[in-house]
Amino acid sequence: MSLSKSMTAKLSALTDRHEEVSALLADPDVMSEREQFTALSKEFAELSPVITSFKHLEDLNTELAEAQTLAKDDDPEIRELAESPNIEIGSHSMTHPMLARLAPAEQRQEIETSRRCLEAIAGPRSVLGFSYPNGSFSEQTCQLLAEQGFEYACTSQQDVVRKGLDLYKLPRLWAPNADHRRFRTWLSSWRGIRIETSSSRNSKHESAR
Repeated sequence: MSLSKSMTAKLSALTDRHEEVSALLADPDVMSEREQFTALSKEFAELSPVITSFKHLEDLNTELAEAQTLAKDDDPEIRELAESPNIEIGSHSMTHPMLARLAPAEQRQEIETSRRCLEAIAGPRSVLGFSYPNGSFSEQTCQLLAEQGFEYACTSQQDVVRKGLDLYKLPRLWAPNADHRRFRTWLSSWRGIRIETSSSRNSKHESAR
């Protein structure tokens, strides 16, 4: 998400003023002047959220530029993964923030820019799922994901997905670092999940005969 040159110049000037006011508030002479200190404190409080959003946008644009450079390399392995019917590439934001603590505009930037970066590499309409960084989200986050075209999102709650759950509040399973036998045992420990082995399938076929 880019800004016009004039808007960037205005925000840069506000950033300089923000730093200037911050320095003045630390000046003992200013601190001794109650009216001046109060006025500067008010100005600093008004500028702070604007500067925070501006810096956040600058960080996202830097990340996007890097991703676009990576996309030009045309990594065939990533595209192959994206085209596989067994693998899905999902979004996880740009800077891994606590989304629930961000303003809606900042959340939108994180979500939109992340998807654009991934689809620049993996192909258009290839990123449909989202995983909340740190498990942090709000109702506003869910709404933004729906508006951006995401079909579902995963929380940090560990559980199996059941019928009727909110598609933007899905639980997930935290897979352990294990070999295939221990992984199968772990997965089977969850209620309602049964993993067939090749031997069990063969036994069924023999019984059917």
